[in-house]
Amino acid sequence: YVARFFQEARVASEARHANVVDIVDYVACDQPRRVAIVMEHIEGPTLSKVLRGRRLDVVQACHLGLQLASALEALHAVGVVHRDLKPDNLLITGDLDDDLSTVPSVKVLDFGIAKAIDRLSAAQTMEGMLLGTPAYMAPEQITGLPVSPATDVYAMGELLYEMVTGEHLFSGTKME
Repeated sequence: YVARFFQEARVASEARHANVVDIVDYVACDQPRRVAIVMEHIEGPTLSKVLRGRRLDVVQACHLGLQLASALEALHAVGVVHRDLKPDNLLITGDLDDDLSTVPSVKVLDFGIAKAIDRLSAAQTMEGMLLGTPAYMAPEQITGLPVSPATDVYAMGELLYEMVTGEHLFSGTKME
């Protein structure tokens, strides 16, 4: 797990994008056993905290959506599928009283369950394992099928809908 955690963080750091958190270092200690990723310090609330108090207007949501799409393009270009895009994993760095067009106004973070496609050996990956936050999971992800960049695009659509409406696109308690 530790090797996979570090490998996927290293691959995510290759994206080098204004809207992706910079990963500065990786730390592993034996006594006591600890592992950590050292990231840049970012001021600002998570999108989930922002959405607790308000909805974003359409212009703000579009600006954040464009930045998020650009970040995903950079991650996908280096073979990383985030797999857990949700409001808790997006930091808002911009002024909430403006249109959020300044780059960066959103930072993608938490690559703890990111998938580095075609980079890891079969021994480091587990097929069929359900990882992610159900409200933001694409159908292939929730059914344990292989993920792809489309998995993150699905989550981005859910995020955009939630930013503007304050609700999840789909709700319910069971899958059919």
